Amino acid sequence: MKELFSKKYSRYLFFGGIFVILSTLVGFAGLEKYVTAKPGFCLTCHINQSYSKFSEPSKVHPKIDCAECHANHTELVPRDFSAGDARVNDNCQRCHGNILREDSSTFKSNVKKIIIPHERHVTEIETPCTTCHANIYHDKQSPITNRPRMEFCYNCHSPDEKCATCHPKGTVELPLSKTIHRSECVKCHPGYQDKKITIFNVQFFHKRHFHRVASCDLCHSNAEKHGAINLDRENCLNCHHKTVREVFNVECKACHQDQLAFMNGSAYPFMVGSPDPMASEVSCEDCHKGIAEKHNIEKVKQSCVDCHDKEYAGKVDQIRAGISEELAQILSRIDKARISIQSLDPIKKEKFNQLLEESAEISRIVLTDKSSGIHNSNYAYKLLEKASEILDRMDKKGLN
Repeated sequence: MKELFSKKYSRYLFFGGIFVILSTLVGFAGLEKYVTAKPGFCLTCHINQSYSKFSEPSKVHPKIDCAECHANHTELVPRDFSAGDARVNDNCQRCHGNILREDSSTFKSNVKKIIIPHERHVTEIETPCTTCHANIYHDKQSPITNRPRMEFCYNCHSPDEKCATCHPKGTVELPLSKTIHRSECVKCHPGYQDKKITIFNVQFFHKRHFHRVASCDLCHSNAEKHGAINLDRENCLNCHHKTVREVFNVECKACHQDQLAFMNGSAYPFMVGSPDPMASEVSCEDCHKGIAEKHNIEKVKQSCVDCHDKEYAGKVDQIRAGISEELAQILSRIDKARISIQSLDPIKKEKFNQLLEESAEISRIVLTDKSSGIHNSNYAYKLLEKASEILDRMDKKGLN
């Protein structure tokens, strides 16, 4: 009996000892993992960072410790730490595995609803997470936000890209002020003085107005809406057309270059036509009499009648109606084609898109002239015929 008890006791003692040893090993392993995951352990080597805000908890990830981003998580007890892009990138996706498929506008930290195509950046361009999120924890700039800064975007993107590419309309509060200074405008609008813009259907050049010592607040007001234009077309005409040639000795073509190219049959570089027969016979003012007053097509038709006969007024209407109708049909076909190509495979879609953009560019040139063909009707019909021909070619290749 005593021998049986001794054997049974020995068995309990053996298994109990194994349990104690395993528990001790697991305890030590857990303790080591806990200790090495704390900032205090990292600061035993990175001591210089203990005296700065470098290791303050992240505003975005306040509960994340050093090991979450820098440890090799294939090890039971982390011993291999790294701040390299590959390590941090893998650890980001370890927690954010669905980031490539999620709509960035739904992120709770994306309060400005910024458009962030993670899949394109990570999968196609193979951009490391830290390229944009370099300050996700160790934010060296002030104020500390731990969120990507716009300066990071400019490492790859041009500041000239349209704001709406990333910032949907209405999501960014633009500053309001009673005064406008050019030195402030240029901070957000670099190079704007060299860009061509269209206002009141006319090309506008900021730089040319600077030479006339025109200040920004002559035309703009930020009092109620940022960048609002506080002039109408008639205000512009107080200086333009009425006195521009007399005072500044500037010809019409200096501003109306699109119309000049259209009249000369050179608006589209890949299709050069003949100049309009009237281009060398009459001046702009011959047809556009009274341009300083409120200008309209009826005054243009009257100019035709003054030199020719009453039938010419009808010819103007006929040309304008024909060009407008054909242009409207082409624009409608372009809109339908844009929808149709979305279902094509990427390679075919790219080929069709190139043809589509060519047709759209030709149509845009006819629109930009703004005369509905009057400046050069033969060239207008020739361009629209080319645009229609491109769309027909797309149909024959199986778009519709």
